Amino acid sequence: MLERNTVLERLAKTLVVGDEQELREVAAQVLVHQLVRQEDHAGLRQLLSAEELKSLLERAQALGLSDEVRDRVWLFFKRATARRRFYIRRVYDADGVVLEDIRRAAFEPVFASFRALLGDEIYALAQAKQDAGQAEMLRGLIAPDSGWDVFAAEVDMRVVGFIAVKVDPETLIGEIGLNAVHPAHAGHGVGTSLYEFALGHMKRAGARVATVATGGDASHAPARRAYEKAGFHAAIPSVWLCRLL
Repeated sequence: MLERNTVLERLAKTLVVGDEQELREVAAQVLVHQLVRQEDHAGLRQLLSAEELKSLLERAQALGLSDEVRDRVWLFFKRATARRRFYIRRVYDADGVVLEDIRRAAFEPVFASFRALLGDEIYALAQAKQDAGQAEMLRGLIAPDSGWDVFAAEVDMRVVGFIAVKVDPETLIGEIGLNAVHPAHAGHGVGTSLYEFALGHMKRAGARVATVATGGDASHAPARRAYEKAGFHAAIPSVWLCRLL
């Protein structure tokens, strides 16, 4: 029998590459012989989200996993989760809908601010198309070949925020891209935790400097404060001017 940590690492790899033969080996060794033991399963929570474990259990059941073992594994997982209410992980395909809901809710007041600042006519001509295209931008960021690493923040097993990060291996510049926290969870440190996580990710990837762009209007004031709290103090202010012709 493999060491538990080794098996869990293989399990995590299986979820990423989707190798069915590997799944058969891991499901037999981990789910049946390892995870049903009366022990601390906190390590499992750090490797799997609830959705990933559900998917794995469904696939393992197709290989013959009993309902009894499935229920026991899920119970252990929930107990471990109860000890850890906040969690940051990579996004996966199934997150697309909830990330879009978060983006829309978070940026609705920002786009309303843009409209108020520019006026309806200039907004429609100069800004509305870009704002409407943000949903497509998000879909592009979470695509496998986007070049961005996108992470989700969970509170009580629900995704409440996300952040896109990229590091240029030539310039060693790290960039924080599109990010948002659902307004219902704003002001509770989720954004700050995401920024700290992103900075750590950049450092591990070899970045020497971190950058982020944000708006200077009132609707972006919370974002500016959060970035400053995360240590972003050097800045080049800019103003975007518009007029009708």
